[in-house]
Amino acid sequence: MNVLQKNAKSTLMLLRFAPFVALGTLMFSLNSMIELPDLLRGYITLLEVQAGLLVAYFVARKYLRLGK
Repeated sequence: MNVLQKNAKSTLMLLRFAPFVALGTLMFSLNSMIELPDLLRGYITLLEVQAGLLVAYFVARKYLRLGK
């Protein structure tokens, strides 16, 4: 394995975390803008996390299939 292949592989490993970072940033900005009671805000956060993880999983799965 040459240096370019190692660099490309490490870059791909870092890009795997990009959807989760984007999701976390989006969730933080949405939750900080709304004015709701803490209990309701926590419930919405849990729903956003579950939905976001599913979306990130299916998007990552789609792009990993394209790479094969």
